[in-house]
Amino acid sequence: MAHALLRSQDTSTPEGRARERYRRVALSVASGVVGRGVGAAVGVLTAPLLLSYLGKERFGLYSAITGTVVWLSLLELGIAGGLVNAISEANGRGERRTAMGYVATGLAVLATVATMAGIVFAIVAGRVPWDAVFGAAGHIPSAEVRWAVIAAVLAVLLGIPLVVVPAAYAGLQRAYVANVFATITSGATLLMVWLSVRIRLTLPALIGVVYGAVAAVGLSNLLLLLREETPGLRALAAHVSRRAWQRISRTSVPLCAYQLGALMVNQSQLFILTHTSTLATTAEYAVIIRIVQIFSGLVIFTTSAFFPAYREAMERGDRPWVQEGFRRMVVARVSLAMAFAAVLILAGNQLLGLWLQRDDMRFSSALWAVLGAHIVAGAWVTAHSELLTVLDRIWVQVGLVAGNGIVTILLTLWLSPRFGVLGVLAAATFTTVIGWTWLFPLLTRSILSPRRHP
Repeated sequence: MAHALLRSQDTSTPEGRARERYRRVALSVASGVVGRGVGAAVGVLTAPLLLSYLGKERFGLYSAITGTVVWLSLLELGIAGGLVNAISEANGRGERRTAMGYVATGLAVLATVATMAGIVFAIVAGRVPWDAVFGAAGHIPSAEVRWAVIAAVLAVLLGIPLVVVPAAYAGLQRAYVANVFATITSGATLLMVWLSVRIRLTLPALIGVVYGAVAAVGLSNLLLLLREETPGLRALAAHVSRRAWQRISRTSVPLCAYQLGALMVNQSQLFILTHTSTLATTAEYAVIIRIVQIFSGLVIFTTSAFFPAYREAMERGDRPWVQEGFRRMVVARVSLAMAFAAVLILAGNQLLGLWLQRDDMRFSSALWAVLGAHIVAGAWVTAHSELLTVLDRIWVQVGLVAGNGIVTILLTLWLSPRFGVLGVLAAATFTTVIGWTWLFPLLTRSILSPRRHP
């Protein structure tokens, strides 16, 4: 079995291409399960470690800052997704040189954007009262808050150009390489958190050390990609072109707009909580977010390797394989999500107590039920959304996700003062369960329905 996974298949026939796609998907899923499992373990280990070391207020601040600076990922301009689609398309057409042109152009654009953003931030960083922005005034020294923000922002900006690497591997259906480096990144994160706590670093230094290690691993992965797929940096620079940017932006522009709405849905709550509640409540919601990231991440990541293969198959005209493969993938994704949801509903507080080794964080049965619904509905909806995205049917989703973001923010502002963490989670889940569980499958119906021949 292992030998079959390592041996490439003949791709001159539709059957051989199907076997090769499943082989690469299997490699990516297997490595992804390991990588995501290690990542989940690291999340499980670091949360109580940081909570115990920093205390509730600083852990709440840490979560609010790192959750808010994620908005800077919009500077990625949707290029990672654009690269996945463009490279998958070129791969399906056998145009490897064109694919590397996309990598070179994406890297050049993102390096320029990150540099310009860094210059702007350097100018304004000292002029913003960050302790007031994050609701920490009077609780945590303003200098500590300011340097924590600076460390987090610089880490995000440094990582922006590096998003081209996993995108390139995904487009080439070699996501298993990126998964290996993701596993190494998780190990480096755990090591740096442990070391930071051991030598008792301040919050800004802790953020800098942890995310600096993440960036170092990402840079190593980039160098490996360049060594494998290009003849060198100088030759890579020669592949930067306007034509490549036009193809990437065809996907990246609507995807960037889509990501804005997604961030409104997923990353606005922590910041809102710092102003509608206390840093202690923010810390509690940050723990819930960790749980969502661990379980939803495992569900999505173990099946995400299928999507570049769907685009490559559509380019080759292997539509029946896409229809069959997608149905199998959805069954696997939703089944896994339902299993995780059942565990949380039945034993959420017990697992939380074992995890955090403290009894001051317990949640109601209603919260665990909402969390389970959130994970299952998200697994179903994201499967259909990712299929639309990889096939460049993105604009239709932009208005929907923007509306979802606005509704989520308004509901969070209304519900969080009344119901705390439960209210925030309910706000994030409402539109997905009520609207998207039936609308997104409707949007993919034309792709998944068999074509009728006259």
